[in-house]
Amino acid sequence: MLSPTTKITGTARIAKALAIQSRGLSIGLPVLYGDSYFSSYDPSKLPSVKSHKDFHKTIKLDGSKGHFINYSLRAAVLGLRKSASHQHELFTKFITVQFGDAFSKEIFKGTTSKTHTVNFANRLRRRFLTKLGVSEFFFVLEKSSKGNLHMHLVANITKKSEVAFEESLFLSNWVAKNSSGSRHKQSVDITDKYTLKMYRRAMQEQRAYWLDFEIEDPDLESLWKCTKTRTLDDGTIQNVQYERVEPNGIDVGLADYLSKKLTSKLFASGNWNYAISAALTKNMKPFREQLLLEGKT
Repeated sequence: MLSPTTKITGTARIAKALAIQSRGLSIGLPVLYGDSYFSSYDPSKLPSVKSHKDFHKTIKLDGSKGHFINYSLRAAVLGLRKSASHQHELFTKFITVQFGDAFSKEIFKGTTSKTHTVNFANRLRRRFLTKLGVSEFFFVLEKSSKGNLHMHLVANITKKSEVAFEESLFLSNWVAKNSSGSRHKQSVDITDKYTLKMYRRAMQEQRAYWLDFEIEDPDLESLWKCTKTRTLDDGTIQNVQYERVEPNGIDVGLADYLSKKLTSKLFASGNWNYAISAALTKNMKPFREQLLLEGKT
């Protein structure tokens, strides 16, 4: 029989292990710890937050793999989910909006009194979110390959407001239109999931070999599928991009996905291309304090 001391020691060891795995707000993160692709986000190896300034920094974990982390975005996702869990009519949604040429040029032009991101945030609130009662949100602005801007917005929103927001966007001059000038259905995408991706260049070749085998074997039910290939010099078709068959629900993995472009300087003024609402910032405080406490210990 185990002694009381042994039991306490065992319990403490388990608690310590759990604490290590939740470091850096790694809560609900779909990390496959044995996979080299995800090793960047191993909670035991994440950089510590020593100050409030560190909390908002975008930190490069592995630039060759496109792995970055921004703790304020992780805290924002957790703040949204916690708040939505206490209000049955609210849902945390991931909203992507493709902006048209004219509106993108307006935002790039900016104003003389505010940074581009602050100017956009004010317009977004006044034109849509305040009218819809949406107060908890954050957004990331990115530039598409064609040069226009698009927005990733993560917000707590009711079903009714979600419908109204989409309709209002299509009626505005913000979103991209098709060649006939009518609304483009892909200009606005609203979901409560996101797709986890992996790239061959960021994996060990042996891991990629077995993943290819797993996907191509009809007798195996793989969690992954190939979504992009390339032709090698010898004519062989090689898988280069993979996606999860089932999307992930909104978690801090989405924050990490959105952090990949935070170091891209979009505008002449201002260092950030993201913003977090005041209401959400307030709800993030417990998670920020948790990070600061981890940094001290």
